[in-house]
Amino acid sequence: MGYLSESELKEMGLQFGANVLISEKCSIYGGENISIADNVRVDDFCVLSAVNGFIKLGSHVHVAPYCGLYGGGGIEMGDFSGISSGSSLYSTNDNYSGDFLIGPTMFEDYRCVDARAIVLSKYVTVGTHSAVLPGVVLGEGSVLGAFSLAHRALDPWYLYSGVPAKKLRKRKNGLIDKADMMSRRWAAQKIVPC
Repeated sequence: MGYLSESELKEMGLQFGANVLISEKCSIYGGENISIADNVRVDDFCVLSAVNGFIKLGSHVHVAPYCGLYGGGGIEMGDFSGISSGSSLYSTNDNYSGDFLIGPTMFEDYRCVDARAIVLSKYVTVGTHSAVLPGVVLGEGSVLGAFSLAHRALDPWYLYSGVPAKKLRKRKNGLIDKADMMSRRWAAQKIVPC
């Protein structure tokens, strides 16, 4: 897998920290509205679209292959969060009632678009082929299982699954200690941001 160079990332207008690896097969739109912290990897065939919105990726974030981050309404991924392959975050959504036209090629005054920020808090994981809709906040440490749909907020430190996602069980939070140790180890390496 090849990654975009620092100069290519800067040319796209991205703001980014140290150790940022973005596949050269990733499609990026609205790069000037995208900020990426340290130690982040975005894999092949992902779409990062921040036209008329924003995407903010924290530190130690992974976006697996074939993911879509559609940030027209805004997307924020907290530190140590990640989304598994084939998943999508939709921060905008058309109104499908039949009273409005649908799609980005229509005049805005004939559409009705729900545009609200999505927040993946720290330690959140979104399972493979899952979707998150506008305005959803995934609480710290929550997990959205594979092939699931989040259309409402997820409580911190719970596992959810299904369409729509339902709360299944409480999670442990021992990973916080490991994340703290990893952060200290990362800082000790004295990596200089780009």
